[in-house]
Amino acid sequence: MSKLKVPSVQHLARNWRNTPERTCRKLVALVENPPIFNYNALFAAVRDMLVFNQPYDEIVEGIRRGIKRADVRENLLGVLPLIRDHLPVWPPTSCKVSTGVTTRSAAG
Repeated sequence: MSKLKVPSVQHLARNWRNTPERTCRKLVALVENPPIFNYNALFAAVRDMLVFNQPYDEIVEGIRRGIKRADVRENLLGVLPLIRDHLPVWPPTSCKVSTGVTTRSAAG
């Protein structure tokens, strides 16, 4: 089986721009403003909607106040309405929860 060879950032970066100077500027910009993003805040927002029945407007306000980087905040605020519209009404109006535990009647 062949081994996967992942190119270094420098090798990838040379394809970003057509001149070495522009590639250098792009690499410096990347170092000065790294793309810091993870799904923890989005996971927490969806959990708050589904598990804790937190109102959508409060979740949006929490993201606006809590996420300091504008680009990350805008990414989250762009995805959140799509997730909200995709999810069914929660909690369901009628729901039977099965605990998986069976009980025997005293007569049986």
